[in-house]
Amino acid sequence: MILRKTLLKNRLMILSGLFLVLLVSFGVASFSVDVTNLTFGGSTFEHGDSDSVSLTLTNDYENYSIGTINFIFNPNSSLSGNPITSSNFVENIPDDLLNKSVNVSSITLTIPAGMDAIDENFNEVSWNVGKVNISGIAQNLTLNDTLMDEFGVSEIIPVTVQVENNLEFYSGEVGVEIDGEDADNISEGNTVTAYVGDDVDIVVSYKNTFSNDSFEFNDKDVKVVIYVDDAEKDYSVGDDDVKGGEVGVARKVVLDLSDYDVDEYDIKLELSGEIDGGLHGEIFEFKLDVKEEPVDTPLDSDGDGVNDDVDACPSDHVPGCVVEVDGCDLDSDGDGMCDGWDKTPNGTEKEEEKKEEVLETANSDEEQEEETEKEIKDEEPKETPWPFVFGLIVGVVGAALFFVLTKF
Repeated sequence: MILRKTLLKNRLMILSGLFLVLLVSFGVASFSVDVTNLTFGGSTFEHGDSDSVSLTLTNDYENYSIGTINFIFNPNSSLSGNPITSSNFVENIPDDLLNKSVNVSSITLTIPAGMDAIDENFNEVSWNVGKVNISGIAQNLTLNDTLMDEFGVSEIIPVTVQVENNLEFYSGEVGVEIDGEDADNISEGNTVTAYVGDDVDIVVSYKNTFSNDSFEFNDKDVKVVIYVDDAEKDYSVGDDDVKGGEVGVARKVVLDLSDYDVDEYDIKLELSGEIDGGLHGEIFEFKLDVKEEPVDTPLDSDGDGVNDDVDACPSDHVPGCVVEVDGCDLDSDGDGMCDGWDKTPNGTEKEEEKKEEVLETANSDEEQEEETEKEIKDEEPKETPWPFVFGLIVGVVGAALFFVLTKF
């Protein structure tokens, strides 16, 4: 009978303990932290900067105080090159927490060198660097043996960190040189026109935007890669040390359009650099519109039919004027009026001379005609004048007879 009572008492104690554990599990009585994520840094935080986060610890247990509170950071081992360790944190949390009480605490992180500012897609991101475990021991404050003497409590909180991206395209532009012409600076999203067979040089200048000149992109740490429709075509590696606030030596990547078809292409430039293993950089994108090389049409500025390359007067032609082989308007008499508009293109004196020549020619033609007619008459057979002579004799004889007869 006594054994049965002892066993029953033990079972009740076990059930009470299990019930208490369930209460703890479901938060009826609990230890809690008011943040679900510890976020440090941001897009303006550089290496060496510190950032603090406030958090409130709460002990909601009725009969338990929480002691031996610990702060433990577990780094994310899957994050390649993760520079965050426990030594980067300074925590200000209590050693113990009485029942039904709260405490406002803080945790400070000093961002170490070597933190990536971008991911593999050049996105500026916050990194999950690990988890913080805030734990303690809940201790029974009563003599009620139906309660557990003590048990462990903890809150596990993810930690994320972001740092500033300190490598950028200088002035947000790149230079584009086509077939050796002067470079045109373009902004992201622009469209550049070139022709099949052109050589296109893209000139990239970049800036280290760290405010502290001790953070330096070292020799060979900066790289520019050009992609055409996502296919890598060329790259250039830096050859200088660029301190914080400095602009690096411009890098050049080249496209030979000899084998390109007429089309529009997506051009992407990746600028990247490392400081103490931490990756920084940007992407710059624009369009390249490749066209057929236009056929050169000879230029004739004044429209006189003589191309400018051989026209001695490429802009002096007057419509309606006759031009010489050198492209200048013809002015035979040099009076300043081109022959096409000059009513006397040979000058006044020359015109009179011309009229006299025409008149002399006409007179000569008339004389020639008269001579020709005379010659024709001379060549015709002459008629004998006997009828005239006979008539004359008859007239004389008749007049004599009339005189004689009237006399007598």
